[in-house]
Amino acid sequence: MYEIYLFATQHDFDVSVRILQSVSAVNSLYFETIKEFNIVQENGESVLEIICYIDRLIGDYFTVPITLDVIRYFCSDLVEVVNLVETLKDHLQHEYNVPFPYLFSELSVAIQSDTSSPIPVMKVSFFGFVLPHIINSVKNVQGLSPYLPLEFQTTGIEYSDITTKVEINSLTMFIHKLIFQSFPSNTTSAPQPDIAKIPSHLVQYINCLPLQFIEKLCKRRLPTFSKIVSTMQVDEFFVNCTTFKHCLVTQVNDIFSVFSRQNCSIIDGGTYGAVFNVSINDKFYAVKEFAKEHVAMKEARTLNLCKHPNIVTIYQFIEAPNSVLHTFNSTLPLLNNRSYYIVMECSAYGSLTNVLEKNPNGLSLEIIQQFTIDINNALKYLLYEKRLVHRDIKSRNILVFTDPNKACGLSLKLCDFGFARYVGDNHFDTMVVGTSYINQPEIKQNQIYNDSCDLFSVGVVLFEMITSNSLYVVTCPDENVNETYKTYREALDLLKPNSKYLATQNNSYTLLVQLIYSIFQPQQERIGWEEYFNHMFFSHKLN
Repeated sequence: MYEIYLFATQHDFDVSVRILQSVSAVNSLYFETIKEFNIVQENGESVLEIICYIDRLIGDYFTVPITLDVIRYFCSDLVEVVNLVETLKDHLQHEYNVPFPYLFSELSVAIQSDTSSPIPVMKVSFFGFVLPHIINSVKNVQGLSPYLPLEFQTTGIEYSDITTKVEINSLTMFIHKLIFQSFPSNTTSAPQPDIAKIPSHLVQYINCLPLQFIEKLCKRRLPTFSKIVSTMQVDEFFVNCTTFKHCLVTQVNDIFSVFSRQNCSIIDGGTYGAVFNVSINDKFYAVKEFAKEHVAMKEARTLNLCKHPNIVTIYQFIEAPNSVLHTFNSTLPLLNNRSYYIVMECSAYGSLTNVLEKNPNGLSLEIIQQFTIDINNALKYLLYEKRLVHRDIKSRNILVFTDPNKACGLSLKLCDFGFARYVGDNHFDTMVVGTSYINQPEIKQNQIYNDSCDLFSVGVVLFEMITSNSLYVVTCPDENVNETYKTYREALDLLKPNSKYLATQNNSYTLLVQLIYSIFQPQQERIGWEEYFNHMFFSHKLN
């Protein structure tokens, strides 16, 4: 919720109210939704109280390095954002016959989670239109002052200066900050591009970045928003960003033109669809069907972002008018007149759940160690390179593949990224996601959680590999989180190292149980990712 009260004049207040009245009905993916706004009195002052549907502001993402993937997604959004700002400026000017500038800053660009993407979407905030009317009261606020020309950071800003000098400068600084993750050198004449400040993780991509475009901005060769938008729409970098974000969907008139019905069999049914085993040109693939486009798009986008030996590979994303699932079972309701399919590599062994079902006494420590190293390799990639968290790690979402290079002849790959999301500032909302029994207690209790939720789920999977039993802990809505964790640890205490696999390897088994014990802790006390990845169990030589 915004509370705005720093208006210098009644005129500025009245103009801001008119702006809100005009833009509150805007319905666009790239505009923050205004639920309601009110004028209230506080200490004799009129205060604007605005409630919006957003997760956070862009400034939260500028506090930590962001990946190239996120830069590309945000730059794809930025083309739409600037275009929308220009449209709204024209609308307001037509309605009131005066120009309405928009100031870009960390306070005037919103971020909202996107159900069709693991990376959130960037949105226009109405606050960018209000800022010019309170600018002299807030210009020294962190997240705003760097976006102003140097000459105005110590002097008052006239309204005429905003439209002629401040407005385009704010967008220039914003784009430089987003792409280079630093501000250009701010001089009294014009901002100067500063490639030397580019973060180390982006240096290898320097030739992919829009250096000429940034230079034009800084030299003020793009004097209007419309000129900036038209340039971005044809600039190779921004065009590639849009292509990168929006997955190519192959549209077919009949899904059975891709594979035959006779060579198709159901493998599994999930929360949002079903998985089939199909044969295409004498090769076997897994095909996942979705009824909802946004769910399918999120999975396809996430898999397209992730290229790793321990993450399942996507080959094709298809849209068709017919449903394979409905073809096999016509009694099922058709949820949509279109169905969406992701074609992936197929596992001959199925999931880790299938392997555990065939080994009721649990897996050997050697296999547990190797399997967990595979999971860890996937998680290191997700966390450190992609800054993604899976949020639904369970044995059913871990596929088992033949691998002649492994001592056990098998390797694991993560799949099912329907709940994946970008880590961002490393704190998530309280929305319950994933599968309940593998969720850490904080999620079940609707508390704020972070990326270590995946580590807790790994602990549950480790327990399952030892016992071949799922770890279900019954909790009450009002139960203390610490008590719930205590129940998880008590389940570990009940394990006895006397199976045919574990009895002769007590030292290694003890290491593993100690590791799980350190995972089944409240997230503030839980073992950290680095300590977990470097735990002795993974480097310990098993006899």
